[in-house]
Amino acid sequence: MLDDGKASHRLIRGLKSLTWPVQNPALEAFTAKDAEKSALDSLFVIGRNIYQAADGNSNAAKSYIENFLDRTNGLSERKRRALLDGILFEIFFGPKGQLRREPKVRRFNEVFRLQQFSELASSFEFIAECLVPYADTFYSIPGKSHAVAVDVTVEKGSNNAVKAVFVGGRDILRPEDGDYSSGPVAPLMYKPYSRDGVEKMLSEEMLIPAHLLKFTYSEPVKDLRQLGFPYGFTIRKRVSDS
Repeated sequence: MLDDGKASHRLIRGLKSLTWPVQNPALEAFTAKDAEKSALDSLFVIGRNIYQAADGNSNAAKSYIENFLDRTNGLSERKRRALLDGILFEIFFGPKGQLRREPKVRRFNEVFRLQQFSELASSFEFIAECLVPYADTFYSIPGKSHAVAVDVTVEKGSNNAVKAVFVGGRDILRPEDGDYSSGPVAPLMYKPYSRDGVEKMLSEEMLIPAHLLKFTYSEPVKDLRQLGFPYGFTIRKRVSDS
């Protein structure tokens, strides 16, 4: 039961409204002083709702994540951790604590940029521990600081088509739909991306933060301002790929 006499509960109610005109002012009004007075469980729930709101494009929630250190300046370590634990948990787990079939990745890299700050390390250790039982779902368990090399094979030409994506010596680029055909009746079509756009997409599909990915291309980077990524293809991990 939410108690509107508590700032944390008022914020939870505001964030759960799913409407920006309510979410944004509610979060903007929530100070570090308010957070310090809040219970750890409430802060964890607030963290989850902040990420949910950011995933829904709430400007205040996006800003809160991007400026997390500043917004939580003055908070005790355990209170700050509860907020970030909740944000991270919402990416991967549903309302009943079940692993999501499709993680919420729209703000994945914004959150995982915070992994580079040593004072926040305990939250990333927390989410890694939560995900260990599902290790087969990931190329590298999120929260761990394991760098991953990615080799991208490009067919140089008008659209610089991506033909293969190698990780650990194995091509992980595959049709998303098992029935997808690249035969003569259904030639591959390519969607144009900037190189940064391709790298962001691959990061989100691999669930590996961009700062931990090391990309190498079969063609000189200076010639790859635009790439073509095949429609109907993905690099998402399949459990059978383990």
